[in-house]
Amino acid sequence: MMKKIIVVSILVLITLSLLFGYRYFFAPKRISCVIEIKKGESVKEIAKQVEEKTPFSSKLFLFTVRIFRLDRKLKAGYYSFSNYYNVVSFAKRLTKGEARLIKLTFPEGLNCFEIFDKLEKANLGKKEVYLQYFYMPKDFLPEEFKNAKTLEGFLFPDTYLFRANSSEKEIIEQMVSRFKKMFAKAKKVNCLKEREIDLNDYDILKLASLVEKETSVISEMPLIASVFYNRLKKGMRLECDPTIIYALTLEGRYDGNIRRKDIRMKHPFNTYYIKGLPPTPIANPGYNAIKAAFCPAVSEYLFFVSNNKGKHLFSKTYKQHLKYVKEYQVNYWRKKWRMKK
Repeated sequence: MMKKIIVVSILVLITLSLLFGYRYFFAPKRISCVIEIKKGESVKEIAKQVEEKTPFSSKLFLFTVRIFRLDRKLKAGYYSFSNYYNVVSFAKRLTKGEARLIKLTFPEGLNCFEIFDKLEKANLGKKEVYLQYFYMPKDFLPEEFKNAKTLEGFLFPDTYLFRANSSEKEIIEQMVSRFKKMFAKAKKVNCLKEREIDLNDYDILKLASLVEKETSVISEMPLIASVFYNRLKKGMRLECDPTIIYALTLEGRYDGNIRRKDIRMKHPFNTYYIKGLPPTPIANPGYNAIKAAFCPAVSEYLFFVSNNKGKHLFSKTYKQHLKYVKEYQVNYWRKKWRMKK
């Protein structure tokens, strides 16, 4: 009889222990917090943070990670919790090395300096470090762009999810990787040989950046590209205003206006002064501008001017161009000025 009592008692104790152990280790609890583990933090420091932010005590956490041999597997990272976890599943997640993701959108046509400003404001690195990489394009670019002088043109405009702890180099690599894919996609529509146009990929990217800065209307991009190609064929200067803006930006002198002296400025980026394309792209063009540069429209246009409604008027002759300039620029702005008076 006594033996039966002892056996029953032992079984009860084992059952209670198992129930307690299950409840202790495996009963889920609502966790809603952020645990940030920094590089070099000790297990005790992590346990202290766990106790402050979760229902789990530091002793329970320490006991769990040691029993399940997780103490040496905990990784630095940014862990956002918003669900039910038991202490074991909670501890196991802290071995994943998760990072906080920052979503950032770069519209088409930004130059690298504007992109670096946005990245720095989002706490994704320092502009001074990005500027060092800006002049080291060979560290990031494929062989066909070996003549590139800067990273301008290669940071593809898109919406990105960056790891909060990414280095400046990793972010540039991510954006350049996107550029490679989209440039290759645009290149599939290449019709330049049919048009008897012989430019290398870097020159095509330069021209795409001019197209991007001249218009945001996708349907106009092939026509704008055709004007630039037609002028190049005839040995005419491209006379692209955004190149003046880029030149002034490089010198830290752009204040939102282009003056007559700026148009006459002797600068390697000023396409009113130089013949041909500028030394580098002047912005980071999107897919549609690159596609237009690879396959421009067939036209005889040599000039275009804004119609002040978001689009452009195209001309084959300088005489027609001057007529449009007078009507849509000179007279338009004269009326505006009089109305202000």
